[in-house]
Amino acid sequence: MAESSEVLVVSAPGKIILHGEHSVVYGKTALAASIGLRTRVRLRSSSNGATRLHLASLDISREWRLESLSHAIPIIDGIRNPAPPQADSMLILRQLSQSDKGDIEDSALLVFLFLYTHICSASALPGLDVEVGSDLPPSAGLGSSAAYCTSLAAALLAATHNISRNPSNGRWQQEDLELIDKWAFRAETLIHGNPSGIDNTVSTFGGALSYQSGHISELKSMPTLRVLLTNTNVPRSTSTLVSAVKDNVNKFPDIYKPILDSMGAIAVESKRVMEALASGTLPEVSVACNTLESKDDLFCVLETLIDVNQQLLMALGVGHPCLEQLCRVTRKHGLHSKLTGAGGGGCGFTVVPPGVGANVVEAVRADLVRCGFVCWETDLGGPGVCIPRTEQSLVQEK
Repeated sequence: MAESSEVLVVSAPGKIILHGEHSVVYGKTALAASIGLRTRVRLRSSSNGATRLHLASLDISREWRLESLSHAIPIIDGIRNPAPPQADSMLILRQLSQSDKGDIEDSALLVFLFLYTHICSASALPGLDVEVGSDLPPSAGLGSSAAYCTSLAAALLAATHNISRNPSNGRWQQEDLELIDKWAFRAETLIHGNPSGIDNTVSTFGGALSYQSGHISELKSMPTLRVLLTNTNVPRSTSTLVSAVKDNVNKFPDIYKPILDSMGAIAVESKRVMEALASGTLPEVSVACNTLESKDDLFCVLETLIDVNQQLLMALGVGHPCLEQLCRVTRKHGLHSKLTGAGGGGCGFTVVPPGVGANVVEAVRADLVRCGFVCWETDLGGPGVCIPRTEQSLVQEK
């Protein structure tokens, strides 16, 4: 562990689902990509016999005496292959993590205590001072919990010398990233029960990934894509929406299964087009443009896929008037949008093709803000978990 004057800063990105919401539950392909909004963990040693956690975005500060946490140290079979949490140690951690602020806060505290006690279990628990800040709104479908789990796991693994403390250019090698991903996934199960693993994998490795029936693979290459992310600020329940879609599929399989098949085909097509944009090739495609002569034509295809997928999601019953309003506002400016995540509110994204001027983007943002929404402009496919370039891996506090 570092001396008390040394600081370790780690950040990890959120994500959006480009295509495949809901249809991925039925074995279809989904595409996800990292976004420029990130969560940052700032960690330093302390010598006061306690560990403190400050979660700025949730307005939580908690401190635990080390002797109260020592009872929760598990017996684990090595750090390289994290096993599911042990019931007895988790019972203690749940008692220690209880918050009066609600389920999100409880989960955030539990994840921290789990990663801290398990990753640091090889020796006496060190006193730590941990601060977490995030650009990502919670419960908005942007992977905020995965970014939290990933950045926290990486910081603790680095602080305990289980991965490099000073990786080249701030990016860890594959072996270290795989270990971070394993611990982030274990932490995610405490929040989501049985997650697919795609959120923590995007947060760890960055770029874009495809997911189908439990298999996750990286896109061969990812073009730089600008998007507007819009939070409608309408709360929704993912589990309720997934359950409603399942009911409709079971009641009317001949109607709904073709919709899911089409959504899967859109994800596959979009993957090919994005890889073509990145490589500069012009493949044959099955929609939108009969002849592809430039990148503008490829963006034409991407925009058509976005529009069609949005309409299919509406047909599934996961739309919302605020999402329809988002699409109308951006369409007025010649841009194309769809929801991302479970739908029923939450967030949507808008592709900003090359050549669209800053004045257009600002006009769109202004219109969306007048609707009561919150907007960010960001790039897709950026780096995964890393030590920011503006930080040294370990810097001396002034």
